[in-house]
Amino acid sequence: MPRYSPEQLQKICDELPDDLQEAVFSEEVGRNISEICNENGVVEADEISEVLEQVGYVFLGLLAPVNFQKVLEQELEIPANQSRLIAQGINRFVFYPLRNTLEPLYGVKLPVSEKIKDPIPLVPEPGLPAREKENKQYKKKDTYREPVE
Repeated sequence: MPRYSPEQLQKICDELPDDLQEAVFSEEVGRNISEICNENGVVEADEISEVLEQVGYVFLGLLAPVNFQKVLEQELEIPANQSRLIAQGINRFVFYPLRNTLEPLYGVKLPVSEKIKDPIPLVPEPGLPAREKENKQYKKKDTYREPVE
């Protein structure tokens, strides 16, 4: 992906709709992206700033949201499974709320990302019953039964 000068980026930003201009400079968007990256194993400040830059390119109309995951994999060299989870999180919490503006900009419909499902832990967290135990409790015979008349 080509690099742009700050002047070029500012000129493009000045022509954007208001909600995208706000998103480009939003601290909340930055925090969301940072949290999504951290949750998915991207913790280095340089890597997070690269992801932030790519999100900015999406807001500016320079990178289509459908190509976002590919850029994370190829240019930032984030492994496929990590880039997929990061792209899903960013699609869900950053791009999707701005879909009414982004869709006409790119002429495509943004996909709705499913809620990212947490895998069932192999070792239960303290205080939580293991999945196996949860299922067994439902298989127990109910000792209290009201007679049916």
